Amino acid sequence: MKKEVCGLCNNEIIIGEPRFSFPILPEWHCLSEYKGDYHISCLKRNSEISSNLAHTYYHYYKDRGEIVKRESNVIIRIELDTQNIVFHSFDDFVRFYIPQRLICSVENMKDYDKLWLDIYKVKSISLDDISNLFLYDRIGGFTVKIEAFNHQGLIKMINEILMLK
Repeated sequence: MKKEVCGLCNNEIIIGEPRFSFPILPEWHCLSEYKGDYHISCLKRNSEISSNLAHTYYHYYKDRGEIVKRESNVIIRIELDTQNIVFHSFDDFVRFYIPQRLICSVENMKDYDKLWLDIYKVKSISLDDISNLFLYDRIGGFTVKIEAFNHQGLIKMINEILMLK
């Protein structure tokens, strides 16, 4: 099995360590040198990466005519074909979606609740006792604390994007 190596620190990305797979960008893009997988902790050291990715994603989806909103380095959009609300938090380097049919379940989450976001139980969100939000990725075997927003912030962003629909 091929080792995954972080493009910034050149250390192996071990199963269970939070990672981010960089999108393929055109050669003229200021972040085109970033290719492959990176430790999320390494990427968080450079705020320029977060803001440039957020800018790029926002304009990409906006130019495609999608319903999209940007709050700092968080991109929220609605996939009209699947009716999912998609979150890209480039401060945390995570992506997840919430099916619109689960919005009530998200709003009603209580301390220590866990909510699976898909039928295959690949990703889930959970809360701690002070409304911090955590994303679990079963395939990568890691959990990331979402620092860009908490549970109340998530609900606020859901309501705001739905008002644009």
